[in-house]
Amino acid sequence: MDDGPSGERTRENGYRLIRTKTRLDKQIIDEKGYRIVTVERAVLEALKFITKIGERTAIKAAREALATRKTTEAKLAKAAKELALGAVLAKHLEVIIP
Repeated sequence: MDDGPSGERTRENGYRLIRTKTRLDKQIIDEKGYRIVTVERAVLEALKFITKIGERTAIKAAREALATRKTTEAKLAKAAKELALGAVLAKHLEVIIP
């Protein structure tokens, strides 16, 4: 099994694996041999898995991404449509918009 470009696995215990049914070909960036998600996808999936990672963590991540201008409401809406997570964004939009 390939564990990334260096072939190494992390020994950190703080990570949790959450399986997603969201399409794996959308909102993914290839960066130095790694496939990572965009900020928009990370925010949307945090909101989707709010019960798993905690409401405070998910809302804080969304607010910080918008406040630091790493993403915009328009980009979030576009990504939500692309990933079929529009209902998730709509449910939490009033809470995350400052």
